[in-house]
Amino acid sequence: MFSTPEYAGALPGAFKNLLEWAVGDADVGSIYDKPVGWINVSASPTGAADAYRSLAIVLGYVHAAIVAEACVRIPVTRQMVGSDGLITDPVVCESVTAVLDALVS
Repeated sequence: MFSTPEYAGALPGAFKNLLEWAVGDADVGSIYDKPVGWINVSASPTGAADAYRSLAIVLGYVHAAIVAEACVRIPVTRQMVGSDGLITDPVVCESVTAVLDALVS
């Protein structure tokens, strides 16, 4: 499961670099054929659409097994996050739970 912000219309460079190091085959440590999903939680007008698309491209290139139902964009505002850093909005919590269920299935 991945989650990343969007910076300047793309994945943060260091995060993309991390994913590039995961390129491989069935060797231990690679994500080749491993099930993956991601959540982009931006409340921006674009909803982190470019980061979402970038993850699909990069993870497809490294031959991860993308679980479509576990790849979503969920708008989360600061008001939906408690002072402890946990999401307090029940609809967002249900959405995240559904994504995790899809990935596990």
